[in-house]
Amino acid sequence: CDIETTKLMCTQLMALGHKAIPHIAARQVRNPDQTAELGKWTREEGIEEVFVIGGDLKKAHFYSESCHFLRDFLDAKPGVRTVGFAVYPDGHPAMTNFDCLNLALEKQDLLAEYGVNGLATSQLCFDAGTIITWLGKMRASLFVVPVIVGVP
Repeated sequence: CDIETTKLMCTQLMALGHKAIPHIAARQVRNPDQTAELGKWTREEGIEEVFVIGGDLKKAHFYSESCHFLRDFLDAKPGVRTVGFAVYPDGHPAMTNFDCLNLALEKQDLLAEYGVNGLATSQLCFDAGTIITWLGKMRASLFVVPVIVGVP
């Protein structure tokens, strides 16, 4: 769903006593002003965790990838303690495995720079061997962010 619908749903869920973790697709964010607005919203609503991806929107509004958005979002002092992001044991159709690794490391470094915890969530993977090999390579590359492994 779009950013405004995400905000509305999160606000409604929190009003019912639930913990809401907004899922923000960077490519859906219109501009840096909307990013600053999102930072203000999370801070004022007391949202401590968000999940940020690049998103599959064919034509980005402003941000073509998640790291640029994430830096602007963190600059807006959103008050979040944890930022979740996606990782890809089976690879990603729009990126090489090398690019996926470097992007994960870049996010890890960016979050550390801002003193925010990272939490990586993998796409669903149906092969335990693939997951074990991939995670071994990630750890060998000094990726230390906790990973929630998506398994069926």
